[in-house]
Amino acid sequence: MTDDLKVSIIIPLYNRENLIIRCLDSCVNQSMRKSEFEIVVIDDCSTDRSYDVVREYQHKYPNLIRLLRLENNSGTASVPRNEALKIAIGEYVLFVDSDDYIDKDTLFEGWELATKNSSDLVILKKSIFSDGVVKLVSTFTDSKLLSKYGICVNIDRCDINDLPFQNSALAFFKRKLITSLGLEFDCGLSRGEDTLFISRYICGITTERDIHVAILAAKTYYFISRDSGNDYENGGEHLTSKEHLSDECRRRQELWCKLYFSDGFLSGRAAKYALKRFRRGFITKLHRIIPDFASYEELSSDDILVLSKFLNDNVPNWSDSLHKTEKSILLRAMRDNNKEGLIRVKKYIDKQNYIAKKERIEKFIVEQLNFYINNIDQNYFPAYDNTHEINGFAISSLEEYVRFGLGLDDKKSFELFKKIYSARLGEHFLYKRYYIDAEIFHSNAEWNNFEVSTTSKAINGDNLLDRIGCWAIENYTYYGDGFTYGANKGDIVLDIGAFTGSTALYFSQRIGADGKVYAFEATPATITLLRENIADKRADNVTIVPLAVSDKVQTLHFPECSHGSNSALDKGKGCVVAATTIDIWADSNEIRKIDFIKMDIEGAERYAIQGAKNVISKFTPMMAISIYHRQDDFWTIPNLILSINPKYKMYLNHGSKGLCETVCFFIPSNEAFKPTPPQTWVI
Repeated sequence: MTDDLKVSIIIPLYNRENLIIRCLDSCVNQSMRKSEFEIVVIDDCSTDRSYDVVREYQHKYPNLIRLLRLENNSGTASVPRNEALKIAIGEYVLFVDSDDYIDKDTLFEGWELATKNSSDLVILKKSIFSDGVVKLVSTFTDSKLLSKYGICVNIDRCDINDLPFQNSALAFFKRKLITSLGLEFDCGLSRGEDTLFISRYICGITTERDIHVAILAAKTYYFISRDSGNDYENGGEHLTSKEHLSDECRRRQELWCKLYFSDGFLSGRAAKYALKRFRRGFITKLHRIIPDFASYEELSSDDILVLSKFLNDNVPNWSDSLHKTEKSILLRAMRDNNKEGLIRVKKYIDKQNYIAKKERIEKFIVEQLNFYINNIDQNYFPAYDNTHEINGFAISSLEEYVRFGLGLDDKKSFELFKKIYSARLGEHFLYKRYYIDAEIFHSNAEWNNFEVSTTSKAINGDNLLDRIGCWAIENYTYYGDGFTYGANKGDIVLDIGAFTGSTALYFSQRIGADGKVYAFEATPATITLLRENIADKRADNVTIVPLAVSDKVQTLHFPECSHGSNSALDKGKGCVVAATTIDIWADSNEIRKIDFIKMDIEGAERYAIQGAKNVISKFTPMMAISIYHRQDDFWTIPNLILSINPKYKMYLNHGSKGLCETVCFFIPSNEAFKPTPPQTWVI
């Protein structure tokens, strides 16, 4: 072992006798020469064979692997990491968790990128690996980052203002900088030690100079395992109720005070960066604890006092001025324990945000429309006599599209909406169906990777679109910025339009043995395949319901075909199937709760929703509804649902390369969203 290595891989280890094999295999088989890096493993007194497994690897690679064992179990990954830092000798250190694994080129390409610009930090493109399926971490789908730097490219120098929020230490750090800053992982924190470490590292450097950050993103270099829980963590629950406000303040105080306020507040660039992280870490968290961060009327005086005490005890007054004016006023109202002021300021902020968002949508839509009107050759319009008719058709739906865009609750959904609208407008004007399969949302290369990664999920009679949508893109789970909405353990799920079973099996896995999936399917041929697949996978928590759903009890005609897109109504032809309403079915089967409803029934969603009014009003279930089958689904379905129960927030997902498989999520909220009608359009 030489003292001039390029990289030290640091792995804390506790009870990972099976997963550590995959981790070590990925580390020892790097394209970088073995003489240029080391692997430092610190065992935290594992009670299984983890230590022995690593020792066997050490005997095979004596000049590559260094293995130490702590005398006493620490109960945290911080202690093993700190011990490894004391003996590591690489120019850079890369922290890897023992249940994760890395790409074979991670060290070589990471070190090359780091030394190219003498980077202080190299962030790795990461994906989550769960049950054989790989999903990209949301950091690397950030629209701001991608639009500025490109897709699937390495970023030599990332501006600090563009840097995605980082709460993970799974990255390349310059070892001598860690030493000079006197940094360690905080062993006193029950959670958040990674956030604290990387924040102190960045803030420590930016106090003196600009930090040099690179992003290794040409491909996925780090795979985060979700195959089992992390024994170092004490749970990862998402607190979403105001009853947890005091607990959240105390927990955040433990973390943020250690970062920013233990030795006096930071100044200059570091202070601004710290405040950015503070907003994301604490203020943003309040958005989820206080429903919608809007219903201050529902908070008690004690709740407001908790916020006031936290800010006044821990955050210096002068730092408020570093926030935008409206946020600064909001913080002042919190400090003053002024509930009435909080309500007034929040309503003002909401109004300004609404106006700004509406203006952005209107500008975007007008620009898109004018582009097609002014730049597309008349030869592309074989179905129309003149441009005037085309303009009239497109303009007729503009106000509805604006209203839909205003209802979306986060930036990710809004950016996706703009992309979908532009593609739908292009398909209409160009009158070409190739938009259905065009590489609009995913490249063919990405799609091929999805196909390979989901091969193990193939079932009899399924199609690739369903398989990828369920298991790779996860179109029926919404991954937002720091939050996830989807079916959870113990939930009751209605899978309306289960086809041959891909979605039912996906929900079956998410809800576990204590949950229940009711899989509705209508056509006999499809039901046969569905039964076979559910039995083959032994999904005991799935019950098949051989019925169509509509707005009334009736008989419907479907074609004798098992393909999803052919399961639409056949207007008096084909096989006769029985249809019921969700309300009648729920009552007759004495269903006491419904947590999640998924619908993909080839344009009949609006009728099924009309037949589910009581269920939607009574249970306020989370819903994922397909809105791509009909031209007006984008506004007809949201308008219908919100007229039944206005207490929903809306998000948008998309599960194909082209225009099909758009899903609108309706997430229960304590406050109804009621957008005002847009202005009259003048083009």
